[in-house]
Amino acid sequence: MNKFASIVLGLCLCLNMVQGLNQIVRKGNLFFDSITGKQFWVKGVDYQPKNSIGQNFDVLADPVTINRDLPYLQALGLNAIRVYETNSSLNHDVCMQILDNAGIYVILDVPTPTTSITTTNPAWNQDLFVNFAAKIDAFATYGNILAYIASNEVSTTVNNTDASAYVKAAVRDVKAYVRSKGLSTPVGYAIADAGDIATAQEQYFACSGDGSDSPDFYGINIYRWCGNSTYQISGYDVVTQTFTNWPIAVLFSEYGCNNPSPRIFTEVLSLYSSNMTGVFSGGLVYEYSQEVNQFGLVQVNYGNNTVTPLIDYYNYQTQLAKVNNTASSATLSTYTYSPITVPCPAVNTSSWIAASSPLPPAINPTFCACALNSFTCRVNFTSSTPLLTTYVQQVVQQYQFLCGEAGGIYCANVATNAITGTYGIYSACDALTRLSSAMNAYYLANQGGANPATCDFGGFGKLQTPSGVACSNATTSSTQASTTRNTVTTSNSGDSSRTVSTTSTSTSNSASVTGTSTSSTGSSASGSSSSGSRTSTQENSDASAMAIGILSIVALLL
Repeated sequence: MNKFASIVLGLCLCLNMVQGLNQIVRKGNLFFDSITGKQFWVKGVDYQPKNSIGQNFDVLADPVTINRDLPYLQALGLNAIRVYETNSSLNHDVCMQILDNAGIYVILDVPTPTTSITTTNPAWNQDLFVNFAAKIDAFATYGNILAYIASNEVSTTVNNTDASAYVKAAVRDVKAYVRSKGLSTPVGYAIADAGDIATAQEQYFACSGDGSDSPDFYGINIYRWCGNSTYQISGYDVVTQTFTNWPIAVLFSEYGCNNPSPRIFTEVLSLYSSNMTGVFSGGLVYEYSQEVNQFGLVQVNYGNNTVTPLIDYYNYQTQLAKVNNTASSATLSTYTYSPITVPCPAVNTSSWIAASSPLPPAINPTFCACALNSFTCRVNFTSSTPLLTTYVQQVVQQYQFLCGEAGGIYCANVATNAITGTYGIYSACDALTRLSSAMNAYYLANQGGANPATCDFGGFGKLQTPSGVACSNATTSSTQASTTRNTVTTSNSGDSSRTVSTTSTSTSNSASVTGTSTSSTGSSASGSSSSGSRTSTQENSDASAMAIGILSIVALLL
């Protein structure tokens, strides 16, 4: 097993949960206090103040900032904040304890700007998972972690809804990782209130066989209620009707339209009224500090590190003070619900293009490490490889070259297509395994053992003796309750012939490499064309994911 795989498999903590606030749990479509059993509503604010030079930073690792802002958070009467950016390598003990003592939970976004599922180049693979898991590890011991948000507003228009397949796979794997640590912390996805795709998006994430690949909750970033509106005029009545008896919980992860300004927040009383509290679990106003987008509740004076509340702050405070929803009859022990069955959206319509099944493969570091050892030709990369931008660029160039050759056939085993629901057997592996797969396919198809120089790739490739071990990647599909098994068998012979097969109840992908040729049968694994052709956009997307993956691996190994 390589060092990288060991790191992944070693992401496990023996947890001693820090005691303080009671854990919040989800039952059906509502949140409850796990100790008192009372229904819980989020009354919060999105909290990501900048540092002194105007940049986002890990505010939960900065006690000075938390202590500066705490009196203002408490005076609002909040019980939660949402924090978008944190650094898993920093220590958060002091700040999390300060917030816990103040009765404030944290809803934590797991991705970072450099390790996230993007709209234009979506992917879900081991490189991203390692970073997501590290974030969970960094915060798992804090009792006031209310929930994790696995991604935020990835799909916003019809033509990028295919990215949602990768988000749903991430939700599935993050949930599984959290549960493997003995935790029931809810894992959600913050969706844009995007009219053209709203209905299909809501259906896509909620349709599931056993719920394992659906989020525990939606966070809706919603800005419908502007000024002195009403429940009906704003469309809140329509949104409430949509999510009545929904199979998962729903909250407003961002709200607070700022046109007109200042905001008067009359929607607060509606959100916490009997019209909505049986459907929505409260919400978070966007946002705490005044930034260029003019949504702030306070002005942070960075010169002397002081805070000045704005009119919006006092208006929000006034409205929250009117809220009294403590008389809910729902309790954790007695609450029962009858969720509706949500259908998966139709594909290739005017509102949705992502296949609902299958999803991208589950992360399996053991399989990927085994696969890397099964190749005859692989990336020449070790812990001593220098961290040079030029090196990363050159590796990415090799990947672009390989995936652009022969109609992309060398990258068939790492290609993904969320529109057809086709995913190469190594597509969820780390960047080194994915690139090595392409290099090995090229090597075997171009003279193979007869010409070792075919594996050189300008010094980026190297030959190795394949392990000859059968690598099995068996996972259970949550949407079909069926088993998908990928098997890789290698030989130790000089020509390094191997057979790769993938079988599934929903699709059959197979690729065989026999020394001089590579073939792919079944559903296309190389892009949107069944002929295996790849567009420059697809190659750039793969290359972008490769660059992020290589950088992540270097950071872990060095």
